[in-house]
Amino acid sequence: MEAEDILEDTRWKILCKISKKPVTQSELSESLNTSLANISSQMRLLKALKLVKSKKKNKKKTRGKPQSVYSLGKEFAHIRIVKKDLCEKKKISMNRLDKYVLTSYFIKEARYFLLKFYFDHEDLLKKCDSLAFFNIDKNKLNLLAINENKHELIKAFENVAITGQDKTLKILVHVYTKQDITSGINEKKELFVDMISQSILFWDENDFLYKSKVSLFS
Repeated sequence: MEAEDILEDTRWKILCKISKKPVTQSELSESLNTSLANISSQMRLLKALKLVKSKKKNKKKTRGKPQSVYSLGKEFAHIRIVKKDLCEKKKISMNRLDKYVLTSYFIKEARYFLLKFYFDHEDLLKKCDSLAFFNIDKNKLNLLAINENKHELIKAFENVAITGQDKTLKILVHVYTKQDITSGINEKKELFVDMISQSILFWDENDFLYKSKVSLFS
């Protein structure tokens, strides 16, 4: 089956919902305003293609049949390009660079600065277990990074600025350990709640930031 066929209509909407957080079929049926039978049918296809996976919601004894929770089975990109001398489409599995570059294209106001920053500091960024875009505040572009040796990266990313497109943005990389993030969320500190809830992930080792983000909305 062609990638464009997989990503049509209900299947695409299902993947969009699941990308935000794990959900049950009944939750999908309600949020997408479609029948449970339709969701079940589409989910069987997505599971067969290994695009989604499932696990039991919990191990507690409850009345009725235990529900399964569905999440993404794999990440991929489907790219089409039509230009003079090139008309192609391609489905790719994404490494860190692919994720960073492609995600940057969906952050239009920061795209140039994000791409230049990556290629100017690639060796340092490779040390980040997780990396995410936070926001642009006036002339500052804020990123969130996870590294257990945070002080090394904090020092390395001091005084970084990118000039281009008739302006200069200071790049602020907020580096934290996993424990910093977990404690900040548990204590409901505004800084951490805002950063995690607004973040757009580039890459995320062991889904740490993703799970932290999901926990805020659970």
